[in-house]
Amino acid sequence: MAAGALARALRIPPLLGELLVQRGLADAAAAADFLDPKFKNLHAPSLLPHMDAATERIAGAVRNGEKITLYGDYDVDGITGTAMLWHTLKAARANVDSYIPHRVDEGYGLNTEAVRTLIDAGTQLLVTIDCGCSAIEPITYARAHHVDVIVSDHHEFPSSGELPPAIIVHPRLPGSATVYPNPDLCGAGVAFKLAWAIAQKLCNTERVNETYRGLLLAFAALVELGTIADVVPLVGENRILVKYGLTQLARSTNPGLRALIAAAGFGGDSERALDCTAVGFSLAPRLNAAGRMGHAREAVELLTTATGQRAEELAAYLEEQNRDRQATERKMADTAREQIEKRKSAIDREDMVLVAAHPSFHAGVVGIVASRLVDRFHRPAFVLSQPDGEGLLHGSARSIPSFELHLAIDAVRDLLISGGGHAMAGGGKLPLANLDTFRERLNAYAREKLSEEDFILSLPISGTLSLIDCTPAIIAQL
Repeated sequence: MAAGALARALRIPPLLGELLVQRGLADAAAAADFLDPKFKNLHAPSLLPHMDAATERIAGAVRNGEKITLYGDYDVDGITGTAMLWHTLKAARANVDSYIPHRVDEGYGLNTEAVRTLIDAGTQLLVTIDCGCSAIEPITYARAHHVDVIVSDHHEFPSSGELPPAIIVHPRLPGSATVYPNPDLCGAGVAFKLAWAIAQKLCNTERVNETYRGLLLAFAALVELGTIADVVPLVGENRILVKYGLTQLARSTNPGLRALIAAAGFGGDSERALDCTAVGFSLAPRLNAAGRMGHAREAVELLTTATGQRAEELAAYLEEQNRDRQATERKMADTAREQIEKRKSAIDREDMVLVAAHPSFHAGVVGIVASRLVDRFHRPAFVLSQPDGEGLLHGSARSIPSFELHLAIDAVRDLLISGGGHAMAGGGKLPLANLDTFRERLNAYAREKLSEEDFILSLPISGTLSLIDCTPAIIAQL
């Protein structure tokens, strides 16, 4: 449909019709759904691959009193996803516990030592949140010790094509007969769908009982936190979850979430709006600060068991951790920029892939500093720390649209102890002795994939705003 016809059909200004068509929303029904997202248009959780098998196994564990451990990632996506599944299973009086790895000591995802410890403590079913789809060794260990594993994740699978021996619930599962309509569902979104499907299985009907209905509506606030924090496209189902999640966030009765909102300066008599900016730049960084500067289990506790004074204490602790993170980030970013500028002067050219490493770098903040370097230089960036003076480097990377990080990491995997990620973000661990070769090999790979044009920051212009378009109504709609 042409922009003018779309605008007339939807009774919106022509400028908005033009912008919708530019964004691929030329169909009137699709455009109407975009402008007015509705909760009823969420996709059925059963459409996710292996969802029925996953919920059948979880329901069986609930009925039999088996110990279920939720193994979540340490970012907002994993924290909120873990909290949703914990509340879902607790409502069924399940024997459920949670585990979040330490970012510095254990690194991202499942590790065999943690799995061994959980099995020794009696875990009979392991459910991952926002991790696990590449954890072949730890999951193989669990299966060898008669522990079933359900993976709920949204990250990239290993380039080898090998999948872990688990029930995998993933919106982009390779070779699946089921194609989920929203490939951009974040980890918290997958966990939300799993919680919804568990509720249906336990209620033995698609229409869940009042307890679970209340929980699922409340979960919109948590899944919205993860969706915004993970920077997935806010279209389709993600847009619905964020719209309703923001509404639920403002009226949440979760004591920990209320304490977090208050500590960040929102709610009460505050006139500050709880919008996407508030989530992305105030609430999410505070939840992330727990895993970056300390341990993310405090953030999980805040959203699960904390009430009253304990909730306020934890929210204040996250506030303090976030301030510490900000100061550490500024200092690290200055050091990294100095390194890059000195190297550029020394070699009389600029690396295509930036690599900064320093013993003083805090392992929990390297990802944020990598993002700052990408913003500054518009080049892929790796920032590496050296915890405890050991001979290993731990790092995170961020990228530009034309350079897929997970493929670059695969290209230098022989230099790494571990590593992975997706197109725009990744990380890994490598021996300090490999640093120079790592930088050289990354840049050699980049020279094959990138051109100078890829480093030119562009500003896409959608159209011209005429004076007649500058009305409060149109600006609000924009």
